Formats: sequence, C-alpha cells, structure tokens
Amino acid sequence: MQLNIKIVERDPNKLKFDPNQPRKEIKKEWIEEMSKTYTKQGIINDPEIDENNVVITGEIRVKSALKKGLRKIKCKQITGLDRMSRLERQAIENFHQHGLGSVERERVIKELHDSKNYTTHHDLANILGVSDATISATLRADKVRKETKTGPIVSTRTIETIGRIKNKDTRKKLARKAENENIGERTMRKIVKIVKEIEKEAPELEAELLKPETKITEEKLEEVKKIAKMPKDVRTQVIKKEISVEDGESIAEVPKIEMRKEAVEVLKRQKRDYELTKEYIVEVGKGNKKAPTKVVNLDTKIINQFNQIYKQVIVKMTKRLVDSYNTQTKTQLRKIMKATAKHIITELDIKKELEIKGDIINVEAT
Repeated sequence: MQLNIKIVERDPNKLKFDPNQPRKEIKKEWIEEMSKTYTKQGIINDPEIDENNVVITGEIRVKSALKKGLRKIKCKQITGLDRMSRLERQAIENFHQHGLGSVERERVIKELHDSKNYTTHHDLANILGVSDATISATLRADKVRKETKTGPIVSTRTIETIGRIKNKDTRKKLARKAENENIGERTMRKIVKIVKEIEKEAPELEAELLKPETKITEEKLEEVKKIAKMPKDVRTQVIKKEISVEDGESIAEVPKIEMRKEAVEVLKRQKRDYELTKEYIVEVGKGNKKAPTKVVNLDTKIINQFNQIYKQVIVKMTKRLVDSYNTQTKTQLRKIMKATAKHIITELDIKKELEIKGDIINVEAT
C-alpha cells in the first residue's frame, strides 16, 4: 500500500468527521481545555485528513480549532489509506490520547484482529502499543459480551472476569447482575472467587446468591462466606431462613449431626413461637383481637440477651457434646455444666419443685 503524505492548509469548517471513528464520545471539557492552548502554541500536532477532507485522526483538535474560531489550520493529508489502515491509525491515536471507552476498545481490537492483517496477538499489540495480555483479555471479553448479550454499561475488565466462570448459565446470570446492580471489576472478582469455591460443594448457596432478587453487596458476600463454611445440614436451614446466620455459625461448631438437628429444631420452635406472638400483637393493634386485661411491659433488650444465652446453652451444654471430648476436658465441662445448673436452681428457688417432679439431679456432686 503506497501512501502519499503532504502538509496542506484547510478551513476547519470545511472538514468532515468520520462516522466510523472508534471514539463515539468526546467530552466538552476536552475541547474547551485544548482550545485554550491554541492562544500561545497553536496546534502542535497536525490533524490527519484524507483526499476527501475527512478527518482521520485529530477530531478533538479540529473541534477545538472550531471552538477557537480559527480560519485556517495545517493538516497532514494522507491518500491511499484502506479501511483497516485508517482504523489502525485511529486506534493508535485514541488509545494513547484520551482513552477510548471499554466497548469502543473492544470493537476496535476485535475488528483489527478479524482483519487477518496480524499473524499473532503480539503483532497487533506492538502496532497499538499495548501488551499481549490486553489483546487476549479484550478478545475474551468481546466473546463473553456477545454470548451473554451484555451492554456497554459493563466494563471490559468486569465482563472478562465473568468469563473465568466455566458454566455458561452462571456467566449469563453474573452478566445480568453486573448490568442491573452496576457491579464493577473489583466486586466481580470477589463474586467470581466465591462462586468458584461454592459451585461444587454448595450449589444451593450459589443458586441463592445468583437469584435476580438477591442484591449482592460486600455484606452479602461476607455472609455467603460464613454460610459456605457450615455443614450442609445447617447451611440448608440458613438458606431456607429457618435459622439465622449467627445461630447457624453456633450450631455448626457442634460435631455430631444428631445434636445439630436437635438444636435447629429448638430454634425453629422458638422462631414459630415468636412469630405467633408478633402476629397476635399486630392483630390486637388492628383491633381484630382484644388485648389481655393485664398489660405486660416487656423489656425486649434483656429478654433478647437471655434468649441468646439460652441458645448457647442448648447448643453447647449437652451431655453428648461433653462426652465427645477426652476425659480431662469432659471432667472440666461437666463441672461447668453442674455449676450452671446449681446457679439457676438456686436463683429461681425451684429445688423443691424439681424434687417433687423427680427431675432434680445432685448438682453438688462432682
């Protein structure tokens, strides 16, 4: 391809802009800032035009000249350019001046790559002045973007990160998340890392995380990490929202599955009782039910504190848990349990009541 290059003077008002220019957005402040520099220095780097006075490179410089009201500007006129050579020059110019947007870069690199003018990614990278890794990552992103039908709101780096997931359906779900929740690369890296960790061991947790109604936040990701560490039987109950994450963490420490199931059932009963009470209060408030004749002023803070202590006791202070440890540890744990029982019995003064029922144990024994 033989190029003819010469310097010419042109009225910027007579120049035309290339509709196929890779850059689709030119900010007003870029034109404003550049036009101010023309007072002292003029245009340092001449815009390039073709034989039809269509701007090849330097669109911002030409628009800045128009803004400044210049009547004549010097241009470098190049004749004999084919479509790919023109695009190549425009890409080099834009990559290293005001950076192209993610999707614009993808489109340019993909079009140049598909032209077959470059033997390897390295050849194209050298021409554009970018790394080989940038070319490879951008081409991967373009492929995933088309596969998932993802719009320009999602950056190249974010969509390329999504492409590291092997499952096609999961990639599509993550792409929708990125679009709808404006998820950037940093957060997506964390999501992809977690998804890779749980997709085999905890698919039900992955499914919950990727639901359209589940909003992914930093707090949500931390919660998922906690749930992922739980045994499957406990994890399932947390995902179903039968028990809280905090309760799930406590129960997860219990080594035997039978004991965990027992603890879960106790907590579920408590939850049901609480919901019934809450529903009753709401109905009273609506006037659908009568309030009790004796008004009870509940201090919910202290009740909640006692409730948390109770949960810890029923989960951990069990004979089966104690018996699962070695003799020395078991002896110490039994002493603590008996001291706890003695304290409660003494404080409530219910020793006689328990003796009548035949439920009392000898808390004095060691």
